[in-house]
This record gives sequence, structure tokens and C-alpha cells, in this order.
Amino acid sequence: MKNGTLKQILLLTDGCSNKGEDPSATAALAYQQGITVNVIGILEDDQTESPDGLQEVEDIALSGGGVSQIVYSSSLSQTVQMVTRQAMTQTLQGFVNKELRQILGSDKSLEDLDPEKRGEIMEVVEDMGETSDLEVLVLVDTSASMHSNLPTVKEALIDLSISLNSRIGRNRFSIYSFPG
Repeated sequence: MKNGTLKQILLLTDGCSNKGEDPSATAALAYQQGITVNVIGILEDDQTESPDGLQEVEDIALSGGGVSQIVYSSSLSQTVQMVTRQAMTQTLQGFVNKELRQILGSDKSLEDLDPEKRGEIMEVVEDMGETSDLEVLVLVDTSASMHSNLPTVKEALIDLSISLNSRIGRNRFSIYSFPG
């Protein structure tokens, strides 16, 4: 977390990768560079069985130190905002835990503090979530299997932009579609 900026990649996909580099390995490389990789796996609203790609969604987020969420396309908008904010909080909590270990010793973490002190620290974390600078790169899977979800993805990203602009901290938000 350099210069107080939280850096995230938000991947919107159905998890059915079939070309290019291993997405989990790429997420791990991003995480090593201080960039959290969060993944939202999108299911069709009428889909009843769990597709194979959902395990890939979880693997990518785990490798990228981020959050994964599986969602039906009708719930996508609120999920995009929730995952982005949840990832900010998770990143800040990790940073705070690291700092606490340096202050209190390597065997202590946030969970080891009494509830009152922990509450005070969580208030600071929430405040930092609103005031820290945030850079989000949204990667949108536009492959054939995602085609029917793209109008919903567009709507969700507009809502995310509005939500991010309501924060006090500075935001930088970019969208990249793949493949092509």
C-alpha cells in the first residue's frame, strides 16, 4: 500500500477461461505487487446447476489475496459495490494487523485486543476506507459465454462509479474488456 493508495483489480467473469495465461498465477503476481484481485463469478438468472468455472473464480481470488463472490446477474450491481468495499476493508485490516504486530509483537493481532480497543481500531479502518485513495481496474470478460450478461455488467459498473464518487478519497477507475 504505497502512498496511502488501495489498489484493486475487480474481475467480472463466468469463470470459464480457455485462452491465455493461468489466471490464478497472474492474480498471484498482481498480489505480490500490492494489488488485490477480487472476482465476481456471474451466473445466469435461470441457471440451476453449478458450472465448472466457479472453482476457478475462487482460486483466482485466493491467489490474488482478494474476495470472491458468486452471484446471479440480477444481483450483480449491489454485489460489485459490496465486493469492492469489502476488499478495501480487508486490505486495510491486513495493513493494520501488520502494523499492530510490529507494535505489540509478532504473536499479537487485532483479534487479540480487548473488544473496546478493537472497536476503536475498526472505526479507524472504516474511516480509512472512505478517505484513502483507491485505484480499481475492472476486467470484464466479454467472451461468448458472457454475452447475455453484458448489459447487466454495464449497469453495475455505472452504479459502482456513482458509489465510488461518493467517497471522500480520490478514485481512479478503469475498465478493460477481454478478449480482444
